[in-house]
Amino acid sequence: MKPLPYDLADLMLFYIETGCEHTMTFGDMWEQYYTALENNFDKAMKCIVEFGLLETFEPRIKRC
Repeated sequence: MKPLPYDLADLMLFYIETGCEHTMTFGDMWEQYYTALENNFDKAMKCIVEFGLLETFEPRIKRC
């Protein structure tokens, strides 16, 4: 079973958004936490661009 590209991109961005909210709520985190968020943001962007979803997700990307 393979997820739809839109759903995959949505979930990937949700992970980043949740990580940012967690930081805003609980304060500064350790370096590996930020590295993981950054790596996942890169993966999300590659997925979004690959499937031509940049325009759809642009407002959420800019908030990250």
